[in-house]
Amino acid sequence: IYIQADGSLHPDHAPISSADNVTYTLTENIVGDVPYDSSAIIIERNNIVVGGAGYTIEGTKVEKSKGIYMLGLTNVTIKNINIKHFCYGIYLDGSSNNVISGNNITANNWYGIWVKDSSNNNVSGNTITANNYAGIRFYGSSYNSISGNHITSNWDGIVVWGSSYNSVVGNNVTANINHGILLYISSNNNAIFGNNMTAN
Repeated sequence: IYIQADGSLHPDHAPISSADNVTYTLTENIVGDVPYDSSAIIIERNNIVVGGAGYTIEGTKVEKSKGIYMLGLTNVTIKNINIKHFCYGIYLDGSSNNVISGNNITANNWYGIWVKDSSNNNVSGNTITANNYAGIRFYGSSYNSISGNHITSNWDGIVVWGSSYNSVVGNNVTANINHGILLYISSNNNAIFGNNMTAN
């Protein structure tokens, strides 16, 4: 499913409604086999809100599949969506000033949220559990905020890789199999405080 740059949906009968081409809301669950290196929902439009209304996007863990994919976008909010059984739950690439909030992201084969080459994004208030690699991974990304998330039972909780000037504040990071929070390879000047980290 594409939310296209002009605001239209493809296919036009996709179970997403929008009265103003600004706020997009799921109207039913989206479940099915997403092919290799493809995405269930591809967002191509800036300055929008995509809400799940509690509905679920579910794949079958096909390699490199993504629940929601964004490339080079700004000012997009993704909220209140259940996302599970992809390779990546949410994948941001080269995107800035976006918000990922209030989502339930579980049992993805690699990462719950992957943020690559992106800045000034806010990842907050999500529940991220049982993802096979990391709950959240930032790669080559700076000046982002990770706050108030519940991150449990993943391999790693939060991984900050080659990323600087990020804020990791007030997260509940518990019962992850390996690291709770891992800073790796030239990750400098990050602020980490006020997190609850137990049983990692």
